[in-house]
Amino acid sequence: SVAHLNTIARLAHLLLEISDEKGVVCELTREEIGQIIGVTPESVSRSLHQLAREGVIALDKRRIRVVMAQRLEEHAALSDPV
Repeated sequence: SVAHLNTIARLAHLLLEISDEKGVVCELTREEIGQIIGVTPESVSRSLHQLAREGVIALDKRRIRVVMAQRLEEHAALSDPV
């Protein structure tokens, strides 16, 4: 759906902004990420898992690691301007 694609785009944008030089995102809960990008924790979880299935990110418990920054940038480019 369009809403889901926009959630992925906003999530991708956030992950690029907050990841360190090794691509590791600090430990934020799904609730915290949802509050930042304005969606439910369930939407965050679905979007994270979709990005992980695509190989764009790796999920390890509460840690998120950006694996393919270029693909994440492509997803982020689809987000609505803030």
